[in-house]
Amino acid sequence: MLWALRRALDRADGLGDPVPALAAAVRASGAEELATVVEHPFFLLWSAAMANLDRHEVAPPDWLVGTGLHGVLACRGVVALSAPSVSPEGRAYLPGPGGGVLAQTLGTNAFVPLSWSGPEGLLLLGDSELLRVLIGDHPSPVASGPERWAPRLVRALAFLREVSPGQHERLLAYVRFVASFDEPPGMLQSLSAGEFPGFVLARLDNGPAEVGDQLVHEATHQFFDRYLAERPEFVTALRAAPAAYSPFFQQPRPALKLLHGVVSYLEVLRFWQAVVERGHFGADLDAGSAVARLEHIRRLCVDGCRSLRAAASRARWAEWSEHLVALCPAFTPLRSEIERRAVRVLEQLVLARVLLTQQHGA
Repeated sequence: MLWALRRALDRADGLGDPVPALAAAVRASGAEELATVVEHPFFLLWSAAMANLDRHEVAPPDWLVGTGLHGVLACRGVVALSAPSVSPEGRAYLPGPGGGVLAQTLGTNAFVPLSWSGPEGLLLLGDSELLRVLIGDHPSPVASGPERWAPRLVRALAFLREVSPGQHERLLAYVRFVASFDEPPGMLQSLSAGEFPGFVLARLDNGPAEVGDQLVHEATHQFFDRYLAERPEFVTALRAAPAAYSPFFQQPRPALKLLHGVVSYLEVLRFWQAVVERGHFGADLDAGSAVARLEHIRRLCVDGCRSLRAAASRARWAEWSEHLVALCPAFTPLRSEIERRAVRVLEQLVLARVLLTQQHGA
């Protein structure tokens, strides 16, 4: 992640005061001193925002460059939290006291926290322009703070730990930062960002099962990213495969992204199977709704696997399905149905071609 710092330093000398002076102070720091900031929440979020702009080939704005340099020095205690803003717009995000707290200047030297210590070692993030740079122009706003949704997150984690301990353990292993959309309860919507490993943004103002559903989904994406990073040949084969229809997005998707969806939804299926089997219902969830959600996810998984099989050759499907067997306990019970449906679709295609040929022959 020091590449983001190097890029900021490359741009700093051409910017207005006090950015060049901040750059000089950062350059004067030793490598060991800089290494101490790379795991700081501020630096991780700022680097992720820089990475997202770089992926889209967009130059970082001046305020973002100055913010990063100022933040690095503040992480190391070289500049004070109350130092003047480095941004003409009054936008600067500085590490606060207490380790890991982010603060935002409001143009009046007033600072409000942008992260809070959360349950079970998680850090809770509020809305910030750094986060907006990371997630882009998302239509749903992010909650400014966790006051409303943090208690629901606590209940959801306890629910997940009781219902599916292994998935709870995976969540804590792969998720570090959590934020919530500022939306009313009801709809399920979540995302993560490859540039910011360990980050999950979801609609957390929901009941424990609905929040657990979203957390399992995104934690699985994080886990599968790590799994694929260790298997470059598998990734190459996925990239070479044709796109296929995704029932999750209801449009064609590259095979790699389709597989991501299949793996994450198979884990969500396993979560709902555990909910229904253990009968964990309450005021926020009745048995009928849980069974309906389970059946809906099951249908999506079968259709997603069937599309994935269509994108693969016979040899590739044999390999890909073994990955699914190893990764997703919910896959094996569905396998015969997936492959039987795929054969039926193939038979229908062959029959359609025969009929079309006969019609043209007539």
